Amino acid sequence: MRKIKVLFVIDSIFHIAGGTEGQLSKLISCLDRSEFESHLVVLRYSSWIETSCFDCSKSVFGITSLKNPGTWRKVWQLAGFIRDERFDVVQTHFPDSNLVGVIAARWGKARKIVSTQRNLGYDLNRSRIFALKRMTKWVDRYLVNCFAVKESLILTLGILRDKIDIIFNGIEYQRFGRVKEDSARELRRKLGIRDEELVVGLVSNFRPIKDVGGFIHAASGVAKSFPQARFLIIGGGKPEDARRLRQLSSDLEIGQKMVWTGMVEDVVPYLGLLDLGVLSSRSEGLSNTILEYMASDLPVVATAVGGNPELIVEGEGGFLVPPNDSTALATKILLLLNDAELRNTMGEINRRAVQEKFSLTKMVSDYQEYFRQLLDQ
Repeated sequence: MRKIKVLFVIDSIFHIAGGTEGQLSKLISCLDRSEFESHLVVLRYSSWIETSCFDCSKSVFGITSLKNPGTWRKVWQLAGFIRDERFDVVQTHFPDSNLVGVIAARWGKARKIVSTQRNLGYDLNRSRIFALKRMTKWVDRYLVNCFAVKESLILTLGILRDKIDIIFNGIEYQRFGRVKEDSARELRRKLGIRDEELVVGLVSNFRPIKDVGGFIHAASGVAKSFPQARFLIIGGGKPEDARRLRQLSSDLEIGQKMVWTGMVEDVVPYLGLLDLGVLSSRSEGLSNTILEYMASDLPVVATAVGGNPELIVEGEGGFLVPPNDSTALATKILLLLNDAELRNTMGEINRRAVQEKFSLTKMVSDYQEYFRQLLDQ
């Protein structure tokens, strides 16, 4: 029997730790190869394409700007590739791919076209929204990762509710948990964290939408009332953003309380050091960072945006606070730092939720059934 051929199209791979990139990497690796054949198309080259993180055949089309006249020749070439390879499903990710990938799939006569949205559309301007609205007639289904993104897609692009499907993110929860004592002690020593200090962690890139500055302001408030707290920021971004955030911590006189890891490929050992996890974003889809906190038996303090309330039930697995409110963030962090029993109870609730609802096994199974049903329509 002929395998189901699926083409995944994405703008670029910024980092394998990125939410969409990480989810796509795991999906491609775990799809049943006796039934599915995957191929990845990347519009813009990055060094991640050369790694083993995407275990399938790959192509780079060098589409760097939609304003470049040569772009449309490359889109036509992509359409020819889709037609020649007879892909059953073309699934697009990120703004550029959701435009040119859909056009190429239509020209290339793919059997089914799926456009994926995984955030609340904060990166869409008026011209992009106009263009994406014109594409809706060519898209068979829209796929999102939480109810909040579904509602956003309905409002932003006017997509019919029954044309949008949901598959929640999934993670390998078995990889997460407390680090072995010797390894934890060594990592704490390397990072300059004393044994008696409690660690508040933030996993994030440094884009403004993530409001790392808000976390630093909250940390300043916490440090005044809880001097044995340390603040671990796992992630990175543009050099100018990193300088700005470090300067902020210095201006607030908590530079000595902050620990910066930069971008790391494997966050698991660092999460194993935390006593609680924080997310200060102004906008989110379904946060992989929160899922990783949950899988690590951690309570969570997060902003009440996007899909965060779909992961954290207020007062059960953690606390939700308004975005752009560092005082509220600091208050809930302090509450947890002062109550070890509450931290443990919330951490247990979160790990059970991940095991039941957000495992990688469930996500892959849902995708496989989704592709089957899509082609039966």
